[in-house]
Amino acid sequence: MTKNVLILCISMLCFSCNSTVEQSEQLMEYLINAENNLYWEAVNNDILFAAYIRPSSLLAEQEARAFSSVTPNTLDSIFSLYNQNLYIMLELSKNNKAILQQVASPADYTELVSVLSFRMHDYVYLVTSKNDTITPIDYQFGQYYGMEISNSLLFSFPAEPLLKQRKFDLIIDDFGIGTTPVRFTFRTKDIKRIPHLNPYKEDES
Repeated sequence: MTKNVLILCISMLCFSCNSTVEQSEQLMEYLINAENNLYWEAVNNDILFAAYIRPSSLLAEQEARAFSSVTPNTLDSIFSLYNQNLYIMLELSKNNKAILQQVASPADYTELVSVLSFRMHDYVYLVTSKNDTITPIDYQFGQYYGMEISNSLLFSFPAEPLLKQRKFDLIIDDFGIGTTPVRFTFRTKDIKRIPHLNPYKEDES
């Protein structure tokens, strides 16, 4: 399958007329640009909470690139799967270090790892403009060892009910680190404006 055909397939899969970008770096620059209202930070009990939308096209592109070759049907399945959900990345740090690196005792470290790995769906949820509560479908905790400046969690929520709302709030309740509830507001019109990532482009000659 040629790259030109792949480009055409991805263009057909885009569910809106949003612009496209060729590089994931360009998409990340768009996401963290404060003018686009997709990246938020707050400090609570000296802990920095950073939350931002992780576009489905970026996640689909990452999975598609894991294949040595990809057919139109496979590409369609990957993008269709990821487009069903809305993804939010949550990063946690303190003094430019991951919070797990700063836990005082082995017992507390073990407990926090357990919470981050298996129980965060009890503490992180969305509240819509109609005051409906939506809990995560799933989440992934990125476990690293010693070098990261933050601990990261990727949450997935059902896209369809959320994108019908005017806005929604991401709520992070205290999960044993001594914070008060943290709230970030996302507007659906800002999410719908996110450019689509085109994972295939012509090689430079």
